[in-house]
Amino acid sequence: MYRSSTQLNEKCSDLGDTSLGKTAIKHSLAIRLLRIVFSIYLLITCVITSVQMTNEYLFEKDSIRENLMAYQSIFYEGIANALWNFDFKQLNAMMDGVYKLHDIEGLYVFDGKGKLVLTRGFENQAPSDDSAASDRLGSTDEKAQQVPTNQHGVSSLKALSYDQMEQRGLFSYTFPVVFYDENIGSVTLFSSNRIVFNQVKYNFLTIIINAIIKTIILWLLFIWAFKRFLVRALDSFISKMESTTLDNPGGAEIELQTFGAYELERFRDVFNHMTQRIVKSKYSLEKLNDELERKVEERTKETLLKQEMLEQMSQQGRIGAWEWRIEEQQLHWSTMTRIIHDVDQDFIPTASSVWWFIKEEDKRALIQQCLSDCIKDGKAWSEELQIVTAKGEDVWVVITGSGIFEDGKCVRLYGSYQDINERIKVRHDLEEAKELAESGAKMKSQFLATMSHEIRTPMNGVLGMLYLLKNTDLDEKQAGYADVATTSGEFLLGLIDDILDLSKIEAGHIELEHLNFNIVSVLGDIAKSFGIKTYNQGIQLILDTSEVPNIQVCGDFGRIRQVVSNLMGNAVKFTSSGHILIRATLTDVGPQWQLDCYVEDTGIGIRADKVHSIFEHFTQVDASTTRKYGGTGLGLSISRELCRLMQGDIDVSSELDRGSTFHFHVRLEKAPVTPVNAFGLNDMKDAFTAKRVLVADPYPMSREVLERQLNAWQIDVVFAPSWHVLISILSDELEAPFDVVFLDYALALSVDPASALMYGRVLRKQAWVLMQPMGNEQDKIDIPQVNWMERLEKPIVSEEIKRVLADVLNKRAADPGASPELTRGGGQVVELKGRNNNPTDSHATPWPESTRILLVEDNDINRLVASGMLEKIGLQNDFAVNGDDALSVLQSSSTECPFDLILMDCQMPVMDGYEATGRIRKGEAGERYRSIPIVAMTANAMEGDRELCIHAGMDDYLTKPVDPLILLEKLLQWLPSRTS
Repeated sequence: MYRSSTQLNEKCSDLGDTSLGKTAIKHSLAIRLLRIVFSIYLLITCVITSVQMTNEYLFEKDSIRENLMAYQSIFYEGIANALWNFDFKQLNAMMDGVYKLHDIEGLYVFDGKGKLVLTRGFENQAPSDDSAASDRLGSTDEKAQQVPTNQHGVSSLKALSYDQMEQRGLFSYTFPVVFYDENIGSVTLFSSNRIVFNQVKYNFLTIIINAIIKTIILWLLFIWAFKRFLVRALDSFISKMESTTLDNPGGAEIELQTFGAYELERFRDVFNHMTQRIVKSKYSLEKLNDELERKVEERTKETLLKQEMLEQMSQQGRIGAWEWRIEEQQLHWSTMTRIIHDVDQDFIPTASSVWWFIKEEDKRALIQQCLSDCIKDGKAWSEELQIVTAKGEDVWVVITGSGIFEDGKCVRLYGSYQDINERIKVRHDLEEAKELAESGAKMKSQFLATMSHEIRTPMNGVLGMLYLLKNTDLDEKQAGYADVATTSGEFLLGLIDDILDLSKIEAGHIELEHLNFNIVSVLGDIAKSFGIKTYNQGIQLILDTSEVPNIQVCGDFGRIRQVVSNLMGNAVKFTSSGHILIRATLTDVGPQWQLDCYVEDTGIGIRADKVHSIFEHFTQVDASTTRKYGGTGLGLSISRELCRLMQGDIDVSSELDRGSTFHFHVRLEKAPVTPVNAFGLNDMKDAFTAKRVLVADPYPMSREVLERQLNAWQIDVVFAPSWHVLISILSDELEAPFDVVFLDYALALSVDPASALMYGRVLRKQAWVLMQPMGNEQDKIDIPQVNWMERLEKPIVSEEIKRVLADVLNKRAADPGASPELTRGGGQVVELKGRNNNPTDSHATPWPESTRILLVEDNDINRLVASGMLEKIGLQNDFAVNGDDALSVLQSSSTECPFDLILMDCQMPVMDGYEATGRIRKGEAGERYRSIPIVAMTANAMEGDRELCIHAGMDDYLTKPVDPLILLEKLLQWLPSRTS
């Protein structure tokens, strides 16, 4: 704040602009504040003065009203006598006296009838020229006015209306005149605002002068106080601010004289705090500036380094740049671009000289088109082409280009040249290497196919002869030799299959099938296939599918079977006691199922340092020459690759000497839901609800799995680990027998017949189901008083449990009043026989005796094996040694006894099976054989061999070595039955 305009002008002059000083004065905060205060004070003074004057006016007016009322008492008696005596002269004289009073503006006198008889002070009611009236009133006063009358002597005056009184600013007081209780008239006295104003105008002047004097005095006091307590303090503050700089932070804090004013103290404290923050900010800015300078220096170094690196990369990568400024028609090349073209560094390229270097004419046109498209649409481009350098050398380059647009118009093109001679050379080398690798892979595949064929052909003879040999009368020792030979042959065949699978995986030739199947049945079949072996080794094999909510899925069940079988083979191989558990869970993951399968064993386990390497090709935990366990090390690696093909993976957790758990997960598609399960049973869950089942099994793991499965069906389960506990439970529940009692084979063998006879009444009440391991078909179970209603083979499959429960419950429901002892009699000896070892016995064949088969096979041993198998199932066969011979045999065959089916080998001399099949389908063997069923029986087991056979016109496909059961299945499918 500045004390005067001169001081402010001096300050503004320092700034070089005098007009700025005037503007500063005009807009000074002190001036503005003074104006505002003065305006407010002036407004308040005017209001107060107006109020005082108004009060004075109203007071005077009320005083005049009181005077008018006082005049009544003074003049009342004289007026009454004059009116009573009709003495108008006296009345005139008296009214003249009243009228002359200073606060009377005029008056009216009315008679008793309300007629105006006398008036004073109103010029518009002056008397007429009637001299009689004038004489009667006898008025000689100039201020007085006579009352005019008509011809009858009655007054003709009229009183003012209310509106007229308002217009003249009049106010009145009226009092009646009564004489001897008789109203003889009334008097109205008038006064006016003019009289009131004349009375108070001198008072008004006094009030105004007083207000002016007080305003001047108070304004001078305010200006003095304003300068003393505010302006001086602010001037001191501003001077301090002007002298405060960031270069002098020590003098930043000020001592402001505040005179005890809180606002100024606050203002001072805020400023000091602000200056402290400014000082801190200055230090921070200095540090930031130093940091910025350091970073700029570092970035500059980095930029220079990057520029140097870019130049080095440009030299190493042989990448140059180009730029074409369209408006100036100037073309610029970088140093490397000139080096690529083998021109001097002072060479100046032009738009026309560029085309000299492009070798091929069509590439010139292509580059011109790319430039045109880029200028028009901004389309970036990149092209490989050959240029001819200034020294005449051919060089492959990649030219790229892009455009820069301004206001929708292309103003500049830029891009790069890169020498790719080495890349082209590497590409050519890679193409040659690829062709060589593909040729090698093809040769490998052909070699594997040939080896597979050549190995399977003698293996067909070995395994086929062993099968025929085992179905002859052999003593125990000879049968053992045959079993060992068969096992060895099957192991060799499995090794061949593993090698072929590995080759297919490496070549990427495995294609997954998508078929609907029952996952529980597949796992059950795998478990059953290992049942005999685990029983013979004394291992408990358990299958847990209680967490599989839906048994129908879609996927490649053959590959799932292969993975689980590999894991089971390892578990059986490395486990000598305890148990093997196969546990499966099925989880809904949106449009798919996730199958998680665990194979847990109590075998030898795996060392921690070997856990992660067992899935590699040909890797074994013990690879020494003294290892106890054999194997190729391919099973787990193939399993891992198959799991990954099915969108999953495999892992293992193991503890040495405690066992291992292999876990794999794969994705399966959802199959349509069918109302009937694999055994043809409807959903029996509701039928099993609240049923009571007793399970007698000494193995804890087996009991645990059965409990989970039966509880999933809401069945109440009670367990008995021994025969004595079983008898105790049955005795306690004698009056409420269980719906079904499952008895394990091991407990059944330990039962004492005397104990069974003793508790016969208890045992006869129950419905018994025997749980028997596979592999003990010749054993007989004889327990007195126990009546067997069903049998379950271990490992137990959940669907088989459901079927057995349904059968037992249905039998008991058919005659609810009867008990097993009434329907089955006393003790029963049950012979538990297994599967028929000779399923191809001739008495079981369903086709006519005249059925004939043509066997087309060039190998004598294979012909002998196939003939033996066909003879075993009661089929006649003729043979041909090649395709041409087969056509001749068919053409010369009897019409009365034609052939019903052809078993066709594929690789044969003279004419192979593919060509022979094609000719048969064309009718060259006769029209009657054009549609004869032809089943390929070949050692070709590679990917695509089946499709090749079907494409050639064959109906089905068998691989060597031929499995008798699969051969029987194909014959049942394609041969006519007895009924047909």
